[in-house]
Amino acid sequence: MKNDFEDIKRIVNEAGLESPSSGFLQSVMNKVEEHSMATSRVKYSPLITKRGWLLLGAIVLGIVVSLLFFDGSGDSWLSAIAWPEFSLDATLGSKLSFQLYNTTIYGLVFLGALFAIQVIFLNQKIKNDFSV
Repeated sequence: MKNDFEDIKRIVNEAGLESPSSGFLQSVMNKVEEHSMATSRVKYSPLITKRGWLLLGAIVLGIVVSLLFFDGSGDSWLSAIAWPEFSLDATLGSKLSFQLYNTTIYGLVFLGALFAIQVIFLNQKIKNDFSV
């Protein structure tokens, strides 16, 4: 195994050591500094703009105002909607049926609304970040 590296040692010894110029280190450091300054110029932009905050504030205010009109009897204006009962017919002839409760429907509606809001904000953020 010692003989395997003899050729490499001989080639390295023949080539000798190269020494850089006197200003090599300073030249490299200047290039690194220029590169870091060029890439660090990123303009700060908030994820949610002022218009977005105003919209969210209006939504929260609307929810608070609508809660003031809720009489506390357990009935809400959403309970007036006749939600259909969904049923599935299995292949074996048995009937599976389930009813979506109002709480489940409210949760699904609000989840869909939040998803839509996130898509709008993230789409705008991506356009701003990756535009030329």
